[in-house]
Amino acid sequence: MISSITRTQLHYLDILIQQGSFGRAAEHLSISQPALSMQIQRLEELCGSALVNRSSRPIQATPFGSSFLPMAQSVLRRFGAMEDLIQDAQSTVSGPLRLAVIPTIAPYVLPAVLPHFNQAFPDVKLHVEELPTEALVHALLQEHLDVGLIALPIVQPLTHLKVHTLWDEALWAYHPPEQFSDAIPLETLEAWPTYLLAKGHCLREHVLGLCDPNSLDQDSSLHYESGSLESLMRLVDVQGGITIIPDMARAYLSDDRRLRQTSAVLSPLATRQIVLISKNNSHKKKRIESLKLSLMSYTSKNPPCAKPIPT
Repeated sequence: MISSITRTQLHYLDILIQQGSFGRAAEHLSISQPALSMQIQRLEELCGSALVNRSSRPIQATPFGSSFLPMAQSVLRRFGAMEDLIQDAQSTVSGPLRLAVIPTIAPYVLPAVLPHFNQAFPDVKLHVEELPTEALVHALLQEHLDVGLIALPIVQPLTHLKVHTLWDEALWAYHPPEQFSDAIPLETLEAWPTYLLAKGHCLREHVLGLCDPNSLDQDSSLHYESGSLESLMRLVDVQGGITIIPDMARAYLSDDRRLRQTSAVLSPLATRQIVLISKNNSHKKKRIESLKLSLMSYTSKNPPCAKPIPT
């Protein structure tokens, strides 16, 4: 009887549990609600047991369904891996690719890279989302993503992940106009109120590793954290203090603001490494390599902001 179970039925069950209602699941799948209900009922008949509790809100798996669903998801992943392997063996680069990018890279790199990538590889269906580092690594390990664009160093171990090196870039202090005339030593930086990104962002951890965390904000009554570098820079503009920005964000400032409001930090740690990360056993090697090529084109078009690392 198990031979009669279809991949479509397993997929519909997975989406139904994710969405929590027949209506939302049907809309997500672009099918009618009766068609979805019929497939779930047929799957339950083949299993000889109910898989979902239709009276719960949101709809949840029954005890049997809770045991059945992880196996169904494993089967779906294997089907996906087979498709990826077949697509990767073709002469053209094609197929879906799920990419996540951290917020301190996405607004600066993606507008420059995505048009080039779409033009060069039109058969790749690229799905992009923005995630902080911690959530991105977790999603990649759970196979909800295929590849992530992040900056090193990070706190999380990258065991079972492949690191594709792209480039290094400098970190800069952003401050009120003409607050500093020269590069800033670390001891000077630590004496000023420094605004940080929120927890989960790798640049926050990098700044805490660069400076003594006990010294940051020591003389300020305002303790502000944000998920946006732009918000932190606006805060510095009106409140004073310092925030740390990467070279790619500095490149988007006007010439006047770059000259008067940014200073180098005198430390070999004032740099970060931009990398792609993917699962070691990914069958989307061609798609990932194609994305890497497009990202490396960013370094050639933006030489002040990106220094390629020899491979």
